[in-house]
Amino acid sequence: AAAIVMGWPARQLQQLAMVSGSVVLAIGLGYGLPWLFNVPRDLTLPHEVLARAQPGLADLLVALAAGFAAAYILVWREAVSALPGVAIAVSLVPPLSACGVLLYFLDIESAGRAFLLFFTNFAVIVLTACAVFLATGFRPAVAGSGTRISAAPGVLLAAALVLIAAVPLVTHTMERLAQAREMILATEAITN
Repeated sequence: AAAIVMGWPARQLQQLAMVSGSVVLAIGLGYGLPWLFNVPRDLTLPHEVLARAQPGLADLLVALAAGFAAAYILVWREAVSALPGVAIAVSLVPPLSACGVLLYFLDIESAGRAFLLFFTNFAVIVLTACAVFLATGFRPAVAGSGTRISAAPGVLLAAALVLIAAVPLVTHTMERLAQAREMILATEAITN
């Protein structure tokens, strides 16, 4: 987010490469550990894994809080420095780990939804952090020719990624609400 706001494309690419490598590592560990211990693929997966494959709009709020916390800590050093790490770890690592586990169990659709949760959280964290940085006075550098470098393209890209990710989240949320309504109606019918 800082690289986007400051208009540093080389650092943006460097950070994107680091995040991509971390994503591959987290998914690989999620897949590799069950494989290493030869976990039978006919086991029932725990709720903690399956919950990451049911992303919804509420997950956007968690990501907003994580992005705000991360940026806040960078801007105001007197805040507790462990907060952003915890906030980000809670919203990024579990969906990636669940994605790997679900791939091991050959549940490709659920693995895709777990990855969608990661992607949404990541995009929202970056966008929120960009907004906090801009609101607190971070400004792009001035190029050698004296022209200002614009943060707008990077911020607009982050916003577009959040909107793209929000579409399936809205769909998943509506499906879960419809299922909840059906369950309530079924429960009432059985009770009657």
